[in-house]
Amino acid sequence: MEGYVARRAIYDRNRKVAAYELLYRGGAQALTAGTPGDGASEEVISNGFFSVGWHTLVGDRPALWNVGQALLMSDKILIIPPERVYIEILETTDASAEIVRRSQWLKRRGYRLVLDDYIGEAERTPLLNLCDWVKVDWLASEERGRRETPHLGRWKCLAEKVETEQDLELAMSLGYDYFQGYVLERPQIMSGRKLPAAQRSRLMLIAELGKAEPSLLRIEEAVSRDVDLTYKLLAWANSAAAGRRHPASTVRDALLWMGLEKVRRFVGMFAMAGMNLSGNEELLQKALIRARMSDLVATAIGDTQEGGKAFLGGLLSMLDVMLSKPVEEICMEMGLPDEVRGLLEDGGCGTCRAAKRGLRVATAWQEGEESAAEQMAHVKGMSAEDLSSYYLESLVWVHESQQG
Repeated sequence: MEGYVARRAIYDRNRKVAAYELLYRGGAQALTAGTPGDGASEEVISNGFFSVGWHTLVGDRPALWNVGQALLMSDKILIIPPERVYIEILETTDASAEIVRRSQWLKRRGYRLVLDDYIGEAERTPLLNLCDWVKVDWLASEERGRRETPHLGRWKCLAEKVETEQDLELAMSLGYDYFQGYVLERPQIMSGRKLPAAQRSRLMLIAELGKAEPSLLRIEEAVSRDVDLTYKLLAWANSAAAGRRHPASTVRDALLWMGLEKVRRFVGMFAMAGMNLSGNEELLQKALIRARMSDLVATAIGDTQEGGKAFLGGLLSMLDVMLSKPVEEICMEMGLPDEVRGLLEDGGCGTCRAAKRGLRVATAWQEGEESAAEQMAHVKGMSAEDLSSYYLESLVWVHESQQG
């Protein structure tokens, strides 16, 4: 499922991109916003964050998010942290006492406000005084308003709908800070594969498992919301193979009994099973085998915790193929800690920690680069026979795990 969003650059006085405004688009060929409203505003954030990828879309620059009156008053607006967006209050929003109070509340929570399409209306002054940025509609505003607005308050002024080089130079001379319009560029439509809610939840679960000190509460909540994952976890914990004396009756009970490293391995494996959007079961098998072998190698040359990290690295190393997205983009969206992201980075392995070395060895062995795998493993005293044994053990482990 494709999700679309347009971005329109905002330039500073040096004609460098300072921010992006995010705009709703219904499809790849849509030139205008199409259906306006709060539904479109929510779709912009959903597509921008989960389909295209926030880092791909705006990088480190701020994003301006158009928000209608109903959404402004809703707690849905809080889904994006204040440091990631500027909330753009549309010209259709009333400057009522209720809206002003809500805007003040958002400001106290750290959100920055932008007043959209200002043309000097006196009735919008209560909102104007709360805003960090003011967008002046260059085409619709009168000359007096254009000249006065940059000097009326402490806000930054953005001249929008600037269409000629002459108007751009005039806006600069009047003291405007930012500029937007066809003279600079037209909106760019970007797209990406939009993950269903269940897949996004599992991505976040895998990200949590990758942290040095993951939250048991977050893991429990994520598993409990996933019926299939709950079933698999309890079925395994209560199976004869697990060796538990008394059956686990809750997700928390099973998680506490398993301990962090087993949770990382088994929950990670079960979560991965729902991430294969390609429909290619061979990819999933390959990811699980690689993850298990990475675990075994890393544990043998490091410690149990390194094995758990290597297991996650093995899973993540196949996500780019499964989700049809670059691995850098996936890592950025998941908010993975640097130590886990580092497992997937290219480069030599001379001073790698056990987890990264385990993943490199397992990947090379699985891809048929046996000499490379042996060379990396030899430093830690492993032979080709050891690696072959680990690989066969991984095949058996994956088969038995999936039978349960």
